[in-house]
Amino acid sequence: MCRARAVFLLVAAILAVSAGASGVVPGVKTTVSAAGARYVLTSIVVPELEYVINNKLVIPSITKEVPSLMGPINVTLSGVKMSGFSFDQDTLTLLSNEGFAFQLVGATGQIDLSWSYSQDWWPHISDHGTGTAVIKKMEMAVVVQLGVTADNHLTVAATSVSFDIGDLDITLHGGASWFYQIFIDLFTWLVDDIINDAVEKAVGTVVSDINNELAVMPVAVAIGNTSLAIDYSFSSPVITPEYMSFGVNGEVYDWHNGSSSVYTCSTMPDTVTGEMAEVFVNQYVLDTAGYSLYETGKLSAALGYYDVPAKYQEVFYTDFYKLILTPLYRAFPHMPLLFRLSDEAPPVTTFGNNNLTFTVTGRIDCEVINSDNSTTQAFSLDAVVDLDTEVVLQGTNLTFTFDVLAIKMTVAQSSIGSFDVTLIEMAINTVLDIAVALLNESALHNGIPLPTGFKGLQFSNPDILIATDYLYISSDLVYVAPTLL
Repeated sequence: MCRARAVFLLVAAILAVSAGASGVVPGVKTTVSAAGARYVLTSIVVPELEYVINNKLVIPSITKEVPSLMGPINVTLSGVKMSGFSFDQDTLTLLSNEGFAFQLVGATGQIDLSWSYSQDWWPHISDHGTGTAVIKKMEMAVVVQLGVTADNHLTVAATSVSFDIGDLDITLHGGASWFYQIFIDLFTWLVDDIINDAVEKAVGTVVSDINNELAVMPVAVAIGNTSLAIDYSFSSPVITPEYMSFGVNGEVYDWHNGSSSVYTCSTMPDTVTGEMAEVFVNQYVLDTAGYSLYETGKLSAALGYYDVPAKYQEVFYTDFYKLILTPLYRAFPHMPLLFRLSDEAPPVTTFGNNNLTFTVTGRIDCEVINSDNSTTQAFSLDAVVDLDTEVVLQGTNLTFTFDVLAIKMTVAQSSIGSFDVTLIEMAINTVLDIAVALLNESALHNGIPLPTGFKGLQFSNPDILIATDYLYISSDLVYVAPTLL
């Protein structure tokens, strides 16, 4: 993708709106305030437009036949190039339920060109030379309309593009100086005309190309190296003069099984703090993530001594239980153990008091590993495990780190007789800690990508707060220009 298309795609996506099909409540919602949008304009759009105009703008040659005292003369301008071009001021306006408009004014710069004229008949006069024009005033205005297609893809269209050189001081060099000065006004008009036309066409083409790319952009994003994905289907925007709010469906599902959850999404506010950027993640997203982890077996594990660091291996031998669970040691002396952890229902997500908890209901089977690697069941526990959840923003990925908060256990089955489960609580907590650590490093290690992960644009000093049924991020924005090859 060329630099010009990349920046316009970036800006369109940042300032655009999204979510599931029409009428569907979004699970992830991003709000960009007017101040945030202006920051994007000033930090990204303006520098990139200046780069495109100074380095990439293609300005075609132009030939015009003009009358003179010596008859019609063909005047040609070629090799037109702009340099040192920069805008002094910029403004951005959010257009309610439509899109946005921006205006760039007060530009300065220089235009270099070659000129020639010739006559097709007697006296067949001709000449050529170069010219330099100093731009003292220039203005660009663009109106962008945003929408969503029937198949939930974002659309972007430039409904109005204007570029006007208001003050141009041109000086011609070479040729017969006593004669060519009569063409100054003509050259000024021609330069103004061809540059205006070139810039307007370039902006229109870039926006059109972006729209074509958006039409085929996938609406599902993979989560790390798992088989899970998050649905980023687009929906209609909410645009006011103060902010633009957009959302995505947000359902997490397994690539292979497709959507199958039965959860519903509650409504969330468009804005709370009014910071440059706010991202809202509904409980629905985490519920569907938990459901998908349950469906795909990622909450189940089988742990033996060979799976854990050496300092924990003693817990996986019956010798460890000689004094605290003597019947186990007597029945199976000096034997290695295997713990099978399985979930029996999708985890339950609980929001409240700025805390986030996942509750997993399942079974813990303790088996003895025989010499031939077969296993013999020693006992089974029904367990309800509460996982405290730390939510951290890593770049533009929302990451989750789990920690065992509490566990309730009862003996479901035992081949070693009845026993008090509190005697082995420490050992079971160790097993669970190891399993949770493995979960942290696998299923959700990379986190859930937020729909603002655009290269170079980053959150600055984000705050993460947890409400009754959603969490939200409130942050300023900062742009770190990426290296473009």
